[in-house]
Amino acid sequence: MTHYVSVLRLPYPTLPAFSLFPKIIVDSFTITMVAYTIAMSMALIFAQKHNYEVDSNQELFAQVKIFTTLWMQAF
Repeated sequence: MTHYVSVLRLPYPTLPAFSLFPKIIVDSFTITMVAYTIAMSMALIFAQKHNYEVDSNQELFAQVKIFTTLWMQAF
């Protein structure tokens, strides 16, 4: 794994500065709720159009995984 990181010259995953959390926590929560609502709405629209069901827990889990990946700066 280290080999690929050095070849592609990607930054290693690191934790962000915890001193920033009090400044961004409210905005982060708001953006998270809006993003989840939009993703769930789009999933329900496509599910209705193509006759399948959407599991809201699975959608939430996917959003958490995306957030965790971005938070760790591991694009």
